[in-house]
Amino acid sequence: MKRRILSIFIAIVMIVSLSATVNADSDAPTIHDALEILKQLAGLPNTAPAKSTIHDALEVLKFLAGLPNSIDKTVLTVKIGEVIKFGGYDWRVLDIQGGRALVISDIIVDSWRPYHNKNIDITWADCDLREYLNGEFYDSFNQKDKAKIVQVTNKTPNNPWYGTSGGADTQDHIFLLSLEEVVKYFGDSGQLANRVGNKDTIEDQFDIVRQAICDYEPCYRSEGKSSGDYGCYWWLRSPGNRVGDVVLVMRDGSIYVNGGGASLDYLGGIRPALWLYL
Repeated sequence: MKRRILSIFIAIVMIVSLSATVNADSDAPTIHDALEILKQLAGLPNTAPAKSTIHDALEVLKFLAGLPNSIDKTVLTVKIGEVIKFGGYDWRVLDIQGGRALVISDIIVDSWRPYHNKNIDITWADCDLREYLNGEFYDSFNQKDKAKIVQVTNKTPNNPWYGTSGGADTQDHIFLLSLEEVVKYFGDSGQLANRVGNKDTIEDQFDIVRQAICDYEPCYRSEGKSSGDYGCYWWLRSPGNRVGDVVLVMRDGSIYVNGGGASLDYLGGIRPALWLYL
């Protein structure tokens, strides 16, 4: 107990001294650094928010002291691969960096939705689906949850097999994964970097991991299925073999690198992704 109190006292001294220091030196210690140490003392994951405040540090101190606090222990202890609840949805954690977690909806939350509402050449930067995710879908979260969603700059690489342009960089709160991100986070068999012959699809041992259940009733009811036993294909944001086609993960989990049309004639499932402040 004495050792614990001493650790807390040392931590308090660190916070006070750091917060009182106004230094233009970019290498100077910050509240973020102090909070990282506090979390180590508390046995919590060493992932402090990038915008750490005195309030964040004090909450961890209260956690250490066994006092009431506002720390969501489920969020603080998240691990890659786990499913967490946020904003009324289940999200699978794909990555954790600098106090932020990249998450994707664990199932398809919406289906029968086009990438774009007109059959024209289009990329992620200008498509209707991006507008929907960063507008109507983003606005469905309450203000508290919105504050936890990180706005990020997304780069959409050109299609590595066909050279099709990925379009301009975008500022997104909610987005779709790119082809490269799906391979990175769901499993890389090497086929993306080393295309076999003239194949237009990646089929490998990770197909089963990429499969996604559809929870959109009009979709699974139309197939005479029930929620939980019907898989659906889902959009990525990457271009297919031409501008106007978009890469898809198919029902069997294979990746259709050739792509489907970004128009009302081709409807796909939605697995939104976002970066979440921990």
